[in-house]
Parts: sequence; structure tokens; C-alpha cells
Amino acid sequence: MDNGYENAKALLSQNKNIDAILCATDTIALGAIKYLNENKIKIPGDIAVAGFGESKPSSILSPSLTTVHFYYRECGIEGATFLLDKIAKPDIPDKAMKLGFEIIKNQSV
Repeated sequence: MDNGYENAKALLSQNKNIDAILCATDTIALGAIKYLNENKIKIPGDIAVAGFGESKPSSILSPSLTTVHFYYRECGIEGATFLLDKIAKPDIPDKAMKLGFEIIKNQSV
């Protein structure tokens, strides 16, 4: 959160025309939103904010945070299954996996 707060502050001190902040995690986005709220910058009216991770706090925040949901559980299951298969049969070919995501559009954009 501290990084989100400080980086939002730095961004806005360098450029007042920013209209969106996309954060690597929801926690960073929460820090940015804290800074924006303290400085009476309207979300999403003045600046849109989004994060990644669909954390629990993102849904109870006001305005609720737009975020990206990754399928971490499915990724873990697929990765563990492949690892166990590879241990049992070292000659099986490696494989690439692409797992989906979902944009959870809420009130911050």
C-alpha cells in the first residue's frame, strides 16, 4: 500500500493530466486510492484506478476497485499435476499452459 500511495503522489506531482492508474496488485491500488482520496481527487471522475488480483478488500472499498481475476487455484493444480507427472515420467515433453483471466469491472473506472 505504501508504494501505491507514494507512487501515485510522485506520478501526479510530475503530470497533472494523468487520467488512469493501473497497478500491479490490488494492494498497490489501495495505496493509490488512499492518496487520491486524501487529496480530494475523484475516482473515477478525475482518475480511474485498477489493480490485479481480485483481493477481498477491493470489493469493499468505495468506490469498489476494478481488478483482474487470475485463476491461481487452477494454475496451481495444473502446475502440480504436471510436476508430479514429470517426476514419474521424466521423458514426457514439457508443455506451455495459458490460463485465463477475467476483468472484474467495478466502480473505480
